[in-house]
Amino acid sequence: MKNYRGMVVFVGIALAVHLVLIFGSIPSCARDGAKPPDGVASPSLEVQKAVESGPVRINMVQDQTENEEPIRVSSNTDKGEEAAITGEATEDEDVKPVEEEPEEEKEQPVEEAEPENKIINSAADLEKAKDDLSKKTKTVVQCQMSSAEYRLYVKKQNTGKMKGAATPPLVHAFSDLAEMMEVHKHYHMKIFAIDESSPYNVVEVVGFGTPQVSFQRIPELNWSGFSNRIFERTSPYFAGLKRRMKEEGFITEKMTLHTVVPSQIDYYFRHKQLENIKRSGVDEKDVKTVLSRFRKTSFGWIMEVSQLHLKSGKLLDVQDFELSDLGK
Repeated sequence: MKNYRGMVVFVGIALAVHLVLIFGSIPSCARDGAKPPDGVASPSLEVQKAVESGPVRINMVQDQTENEEPIRVSSNTDKGEEAAITGEATEDEDVKPVEEEPEEEKEQPVEEAEPENKIINSAADLEKAKDDLSKKTKTVVQCQMSSAEYRLYVKKQNTGKMKGAATPPLVHAFSDLAEMMEVHKHYHMKIFAIDESSPYNVVEVVGFGTPQVSFQRIPELNWSGFSNRIFERTSPYFAGLKRRMKEEGFITEKMTLHTVVPSQIDYYFRHKQLENIKRSGVDEKDVKTVLSRFRKTSFGWIMEVSQLHLKSGKLLDVQDFELSDLGK
């Protein structure tokens, strides 16, 4: 009996110790129903429910690295939460399309407007048109023909039929003196000092187109090998040349300097004039002056008919047929 009582006392003491250990670890504020101390957050009902229902999913917006996909802030739905993780848009989201920057418009090449027909009302206007033509850029004509093929091409033109043919006055626009010298040498043109009152007594500028220039009197010149068309030269270079010839006693004040063209060469010039007028659709009778320039090719020089000065005053550009033929 004593043993039984002792056992009961022992169990009671052990139970009391156990209760003290349990209740001694609970803060007094919780037992008393008081508020927690400052600085300790009180768990809300929503958080408690979230804890009871499972782990809380938090979408954090952070600085994006260079290659990461942008973080999408989802709407407050289950699909929205899933979309926030996967980066996919949901049907109920108002997703704005990404506006692409407009491509920079490339500048379209500006087509040069065709020049309006100029009007020439005086000799000064014609001289200016010649000067403008002489300043135009020229390139060497790359020909498909050889030198021999070109000679055959010219022969087929039958330029000899131009002997005595009536043609409008011709103007040559040279780029510079050096070009003029080259062209004169190529076509065997000559520079003569001529007195209109005595056209058979001339003075030739010998060696024009070379570094050495001298003068030679030719009495009773045989004009049969030369064209009756002559081209007066009055540029500063020729004015100086004329002054020197006078000082050396070769010419008188009445004599003037001219380019004289071999007959066969002038037949070629006349053919080029009339053929280009014909192909341009203009009546030959309506042309007052033909403006031309010379073009260097892979085998020599050719004359390019460039413009037609009409009697109405208009200045028309011309596409020279020979240039087109040489390019074929």
